[in-house]
Amino acid sequence: MKGLVGVLESTPADTANANLLALNAAMFDLYDAAGQTFTKNILANHPVILALFSGAGGNFTLYQPGKAPVSAPPVPIVYPDSQVRWA
Repeated sequence: MKGLVGVLESTPADTANANLLALNAAMFDLYDAAGQTFTKNILANHPVILALFSGAGGNFTLYQPGKAPVSAPPVPIVYPDSQVRWA
């Protein structure tokens, strides 16, 4: 097989870079799991308000431990459409 493929030459820097990239890719699974655990623990013990802003007034949702999420009604259309003018 060596005759068909040839000899692969790799410098120590190439090997180190490949190892670093492999480690980084493997860590994404750990980051994802840790993020899910962190989110679960925070939401189970603390109230959280998630605010999503947009030009149409946005959306606010309150997450309370042990309760269903509560969404705030959108603001009246006059607020997102108005422009604030400072004197």
